[in-house]
Amino acid sequence: LLRERERGLQRRLALFALEDPEPLLHHDEPIWRDGKPVGQISSGGFGHTMGRSIGMGYVEHAEGVTRDFILGGRYEIEIAGVRHAARVSLRPWYDPDGLRVRGSRPA
Repeated sequence: LLRERERGLQRRLALFALEDPEPLLHHDEPIWRDGKPVGQISSGGFGHTMGRSIGMGYVEHAEGVTRDFILGGRYEIEIAGVRHAARVSLRPWYDPDGLRVRGSRPA
């Protein structure tokens, strides 16, 4: 564990949302960052609140996966051999503070 901390994470979970609302994510779709494969979608589906496919997947990089590394790239998700532009996030796409679950709304 200490060695991992010193070396840094080589794999980190990230959330993805396709720019195009038509294609559907399921799982095992390749994740591309700046034209290079960096992982796979582990689960995905249609996000009705967002009106597009969303998914989670691990981004891997041998030299470390920092917050800046993840947020600083341009991502595409490959579905049936076609790459689709995607946005990336390290926080939930919708209701990150759980306000809807608690029945409260932001002021």
